[in-house]
Amino acid sequence: MTIKDINAMDPEDIANFTAYMNVPGQANTLSHNDVFSIYEDKNGVLWIGTGGGGLNRFDRIHESFRSFSQDIGFVDDMIYEILEDTHNNLWLGTSNGIIKFNPKTETVRNYVKADGLQHNVFNPGAAFRSPSGELYFGGVDGYTSFYPDSIRENLNTPEIAITTFQISGKGKTYNARDYTRTSLHYIKKVNLPNYLNDISFEFSSLDYIAPEKNLYKYRLAGYHDDWTYADASRRFVTYTNLPPGRYIFTVKGSNNDQVWNEEGRSIEIIISPPFYKTSIFRLAMLLVLLGALSFLVFYIVTRYQHEKLRVEEEMKESILDERNQLRTLIDNMPDFIYIKDRESRFIVANKKVATIMGSTTEEIINKTDFDYYTHDLASQYYEDEQMIMKTLEPKINYEEPGLDEQGNRVIISTTKVPLTNKDGEVVGIVGMGRDITKTKRIEIQLRKRTEDLQETNRLLEERQEEIQQQAEELSAQADNLRKINDELERLNRTKDKFFSIIAHDLRNPFHAIIGFSELLTKEYGSMNDQQKIGLLELINVSSEGAFNLLENLLQWARTQTDKIKYSPENIDINEIVVSTLGLLSITAEKKHIKLVNALEPKTQVYADKNMINTVIRNLVSNAVKFTKNGGEVRISATDKESMIEIHVRDTGIGMNKENLGKLFRIDTYHSTTGTAGEMGTGLGLIICKEFVEKHGGKIKVESEDKKGSTFSFNLPKEKEGEK
Repeated sequence: MTIKDINAMDPEDIANFTAYMNVPGQANTLSHNDVFSIYEDKNGVLWIGTGGGGLNRFDRIHESFRSFSQDIGFVDDMIYEILEDTHNNLWLGTSNGIIKFNPKTETVRNYVKADGLQHNVFNPGAAFRSPSGELYFGGVDGYTSFYPDSIRENLNTPEIAITTFQISGKGKTYNARDYTRTSLHYIKKVNLPNYLNDISFEFSSLDYIAPEKNLYKYRLAGYHDDWTYADASRRFVTYTNLPPGRYIFTVKGSNNDQVWNEEGRSIEIIISPPFYKTSIFRLAMLLVLLGALSFLVFYIVTRYQHEKLRVEEEMKESILDERNQLRTLIDNMPDFIYIKDRESRFIVANKKVATIMGSTTEEIINKTDFDYYTHDLASQYYEDEQMIMKTLEPKINYEEPGLDEQGNRVIISTTKVPLTNKDGEVVGIVGMGRDITKTKRIEIQLRKRTEDLQETNRLLEERQEEIQQQAEELSAQADNLRKINDELERLNRTKDKFFSIIAHDLRNPFHAIIGFSELLTKEYGSMNDQQKIGLLELINVSSEGAFNLLENLLQWARTQTDKIKYSPENIDINEIVVSTLGLLSITAEKKHIKLVNALEPKTQVYADKNMINTVIRNLVSNAVKFTKNGGEVRISATDKESMIEIHVRDTGIGMNKENLGKLFRIDTYHSTTGTAGEMGTGLGLIICKEFVEKHGGKIKVESEDKKGSTFSFNLPKEKEGEK
């Protein structure tokens, strides 16, 4: 604050004031907006006590705050009073005791009723330091006074004792003293079988000045190495189903002034594994397993050798039998099967080959095709076979001419493969053929019929595609008509519900006008002037409510019929805000609400001036309506690339998540009474949404119940070259 003229009439002429507030999510701001006390210490440091944010230290140079709260040990974050002793310690009165805070070391000492206070709850602003240095704090049961130097801390290091140690498992429970036959104080180590693996301890810090403020920490090393902290109400711990192993239970404690016995008390617990998990048992099982594997390997090798001899004997017998079976098979096959040597002489041939050549399978051996076929056929066969043996490339299922049993020309489907020995040398050729003359004739007929069927099928497919396309078009038209019908039904239901809501809300103010005017007419002579003015003011409020509702309804109806002309231009949004705040200033002054315009001058946007004027008027009017006496409504703007985002923020009653979902919807009735009894239907917000979307923008709201709301909408920036 900078003083200008202390005798000036207007606040802005008296001094320059700077407001500091909590900004959620931003560090170095005031921790809470409720301030109960402000104190400047001997070093000129300014301290602020808040209602829920703890203690704040103000940095005058950087204009920032640092908070101290329950995170560093404060018993409470409601700081009602701040006093300072001769050693520069701060004494803080809270809603849960008194806190002693050393700003230099940032150490904390909490005092509660158990320390001699009249009550834990103190009153805001009820603190005083006498010239003698005695501190007074007023509370709900009187006041507490003391000299800070007379308060002595308990420096006694308490002895830690384990008062109970129980062992249990399989339905049995033992006291460690009875189980070990040793006094609990002298037990250092306990050996337990694997089934007694549930243990529990109770412990105590042997300092009795204020035992309810003694603190403890304990751990079971080997199971959980982190320390667990507990207060005097929980001086016990239980561990169940502990696996076999070595554990050390350690407990440490403090007195009421948190002087810790860091040595504590420890007991070592060893839980033995079951016999089947011991090293001796595992070694014995390994030896048994190795013996079994050795016997199994010996048995398998011996069995394999006997089986191998048996199979070899059976193979020798079956080879001869298989040759006879193979010969029988190829002789009874309808195909030509033969083997030739390098000179194309037959060395094997089945009965089909011999029959075609008018010979026997024995006589054909060492003969060639030249001995049975015409020269042209034999030459063709010979050249093909020599080429296959030369290139080592087989010919599979190729067609060549041949003869049947009557000497008629036929078509043969032939496969010829080169025959090699174990060294990879070509020693002959293996051939196989089949008469496919009838198959070829049938194939030609089938090909002709297939071509006819394909042509017919093509015509049918074309017709089917035309029918399918027509069906899809009809289906799409039916779906579109169904959707249009559903949407029309929904819109009709929505408008019926909407107009019923409007009729209901219009009836209330008209009933009020009729009732008050009738009362004024009948009782006019018996009323004094103040009563008459009161009724006239009520009639005026009801009339204004009905007029505003009808005005919003008319605007909404015009938007639905596109009768509102959309004429965007470059405008200064700041001028609209200034004009709106001027119109609503009287209403705000009645509720002592502060209207703040935080926009920069010449904040240019490209928008329809009349529409945006309606949007801002509705949002600011709603903010005033739902803000309590003494609150604030702030209008600001932020630059968002190609858009300008305008914010209307209030400190009013806010909304819960359920009511947030009902805003901007014509099909959902949502009407909330203002803080001074003002009525509304939510129609103004629907109009705001439609006007903002007309500009290609969006409107949104952020709100927290009982903490206020922020409505934001964005508009395009000004366009160059536009007036």
